[in-house]
Amino acid sequence: LAHGASLLTGARARARGCREPIGDAGARDLAEALKVNTAVTSIELNGNEIGAAGARDLAEALKVNTAVTS
Repeated sequence: LAHGASLLTGARARARGCREPIGDAGARDLAEALKVNTAVTSIELNGNEIGAAGARDLAEALKVNTAVTS
């Protein structure tokens, strides 16, 4: 995903080990991936400086992704 900041695995999506927060652009990219990825069940995004636009993108993606539960 954008900035190389997010790691998607079969069970988790976590932004970690990055030098820069993913911000709204990374959140938008993650949202697009979540729309089609049903293997990810958990996302942890604290400390990634996601603003209102990124939060909206993620919220829209989570309306169609029923796999993410936490």
